[in-house]
Amino acid sequence: MLLNGFVTGPISDSVAASLSASYTDSDGYVDDLVRGGKANPSKSFDVRGKLLWRISGAVDAQLTGFYTNIEDPTPFAAASLDGNTIGRRLGANYSARPWKTANDVQGFTRNKQYGGVAKLSADLDFATVTMMGAYTEYRLPYRVDIDNSTARVVTILGPTQNFRNIQNEIVLRSNSTHGIQWLVGANYYDMNQLTIQDTIVAAGTSGTYRRLRTKAYSAFADLTLPLTERLTATAGFRYTVEEASLRSRLGLNASKTEPFPFIGDDTWKSGTPKLSLRYELAERTNVYASYSRGFKSGIFNPNGLTTVDPEKLDAYEVGLKTESVRDVSLSLSAFYYDYKDQQVSTSIQVNGAPQGAVQNAGKSRNYGLDGEVMARLTSSFTLRGALSLLNTKFTEFRNAVILIPTGLGGNTQITLPNARGKQSLRAPKWTLAVSGDYHKEFDFGRIDASATIFHSDKYFLEYGNRVTQPAYTTLDGRISWSPPSSRMSVYVFGRNLTDEQRITSALVTALSDTVVYAPPRSIGVGVNYQF
Repeated sequence: MLLNGFVTGPISDSVAASLSASYTDSDGYVDDLVRGGKANPSKSFDVRGKLLWRISGAVDAQLTGFYTNIEDPTPFAAASLDGNTIGRRLGANYSARPWKTANDVQGFTRNKQYGGVAKLSADLDFATVTMMGAYTEYRLPYRVDIDNSTARVVTILGPTQNFRNIQNEIVLRSNSTHGIQWLVGANYYDMNQLTIQDTIVAAGTSGTYRRLRTKAYSAFADLTLPLTERLTATAGFRYTVEEASLRSRLGLNASKTEPFPFIGDDTWKSGTPKLSLRYELAERTNVYASYSRGFKSGIFNPNGLTTVDPEKLDAYEVGLKTESVRDVSLSLSAFYYDYKDQQVSTSIQVNGAPQGAVQNAGKSRNYGLDGEVMARLTSSFTLRGALSLLNTKFTEFRNAVILIPTGLGGNTQITLPNARGKQSLRAPKWTLAVSGDYHKEFDFGRIDASATIFHSDKYFLEYGNRVTQPAYTTLDGRISWSPPSSRMSVYVFGRNLTDEQRITSALVTALSDTVVYAPPRSIGVGVNYQF
């Protein structure tokens, strides 16, 4: 069941407000082979409100608040790929089939978020200044059976992750829409994260208790400069300083009482430029070339004993764009990405329990082509297509930690001297999407129809390139009817009509190759009404 509502309108001549809410309730689609019924019933509730105040002709204020509560155990309603779980070695029950699960502890997760954003904009004639302040807090308790079987090997019970984020930003942007354009700004970010995680192992309760504090400061500027009537150059630069400190306590039957022992702190700094050139071939048609550098901050691993260096990316792109030239739009781009110290996920053992961790891969490169086309074939029918070609490879990946099957159930950890030549995760060599939209008024009402077919080549789900998502093709569609002069519409929809077995996530540990599947074929009906 899905319910959506939205209302907006003026409160006074200078104040307007809007309120939206949505509610979903699903029985789930994964069979629970232990307790019966479905293993992933889900509910969600979301409400958002916005208040806009026109203080004067030059000054606007906007206040936004939100609350979200999602209960969805789908990430833990998993199967063991090809039956690879330690539970098989121990003679326990397990599931190797899509959309079926067998665990001694039923998975659970609740994501509760709330917060607000305040924004003030003032037109200074030559430029507009925008100030923003945001606060977000969210809590994420969950429960998961790591061995993914009915064997009582490793179970994470009652952990909690609490996050509190504060962000402030100020931006001064020129008001010019032609000629020289510029902006300058600064940003501050503060995150306080508390993790309380109890993992039940044979020797007792393995505790991972940590408080991570992260602060980031950045200043940035952009300048767009017309070089000729058709040629435009853009240059930008951002300088970032990020500070992190960790307090943590690990161990069997450890105390959860704060303060936790101080583990360490670190500071990472980076300057990231970007440059681009755009040349207008004709009205609404241009070619461009760009370069940018990206920076992803270093982090502390869950064991608190190792840190991961920042990830750096040099990105190059050239392309062509057209917009609605004779009812046809076209976009073509070629790109090359060069990573250094790329951060990649792995699994480590902490007090006998597997923990997600991150390590640095030395170097990797990605290159490819993207193309999109839209053609309005008639006044009622529009066709769209998108093709992506991608090649990824690690050119240096020393001491890569991967997991390989024992042959009896579960995996063993090995370290490759160099995983050079392995492909990146979730990087199919090609994908193709084709969609069509049809809209037509008839004497009996309005018909709206759409359909999308998507094909993906195979891709890998862990860095040893062993766990694979095979190539797949999905088909989604929807058709609706609205009576003449009516605010109501009735629709029928279908998702994954090809009933493909598509893996959405994979967790590879010493205990199991755990995979979660997207929903199978689903067909439904609905009603919309606009007040």
